Amino acid sequence: TLAEYIYDDDSAEAGTDLGTGQQVALKVTPCYAPDQDTASLYQIKFYVYETGGMNPIIRVFDDNGENGMPGDQLFQTVVDINTIEEEAWNTITLDEMIDFTEGAFYISYMGLNNGIALGIDEDTVGRTYYQDGTWSYSDAGNVMFRAIMEQYGMGTDEDNDVSVAKAFSVTNYPNPFNP
Repeated sequence: TLAEYIYDDDSAEAGTDLGTGQQVALKVTPCYAPDQDTASLYQIKFYVYETGGMNPIIRVFDDNGENGMPGDQLFQTVVDINTIEEEAWNTITLDEMIDFTEGAFYISYMGLNNGIALGIDEDTVGRTYYQDGTWSYSDAGNVMFRAIMEQYGMGTDEDNDVSVAKAFSVTNYPNPFNP
């Protein structure tokens, strides 16, 4: 089963304003089922508020940095700016899924001169971190990333403040109502 982890209300009130080399990240906490201790990252969705001239860099980090901040980089891709839609969700399918067995992970965007602006949902907070030398928490709203995870069961976690809003079969993705 695929599950989409959503930490926004699907409306961007603002866009990121990052300088070259700065990063913004969303913390994702998978719900691990008692009988299945692995959740695998399959796709990353990101909402583009405004396009720019440079190809964006999207990364995934483990939460093994100091105090649970982003640590080891697990994935990086450069997205062709010509394939990006403005004011829309854009999707990256990973060549190989990334398996997680505990804790959280972060999806990040690294700012470039004349880069894209990702959507910020100012109505939801609690999951966004900025990096300009060191990582720090931001309560300005959640950056609009979503994680599509492959999971064989849905667990619960008291520290996870998101409910999995969509669960669907791989064979019917992206439309779970299409038999």
